[in-house]
Amino acid sequence: MPRPAPRRLAPHPYADSNIPALSAAFLGPLSIVLTFLSAGGFLLALPCGLGAMVLGSIGVRNAEIRAGGHRTFARIGRLTGFAGAIISLIALALFLLAAALGG
Repeated sequence: MPRPAPRRLAPHPYADSNIPALSAAFLGPLSIVLTFLSAGGFLLALPCGLGAMVLGSIGVRNAEIRAGGHRTFARIGRLTGFAGAIISLIALALFLLAAALGG
């Protein structure tokens, strides 16, 4: 006697989702962590922060179009992306200043 197929654990592939909001929520904090945890990580943190700001804005717009579309994740990603970009710009300026003065 055949067994029934197991139920699906993941959401349906065509279900509405807000991938930009979730991506921003990942990239924003990553930009802050990269700045502090790795030498020269600010070079990777700046694009991550800028990407989080762009994806967060797209995610907020998608959430307003569709009701209940991870608006909070998009806003958190946009905010932490902005903070990560500012922190990485400060780190880049300090690095260039140290390179120019320290030789």
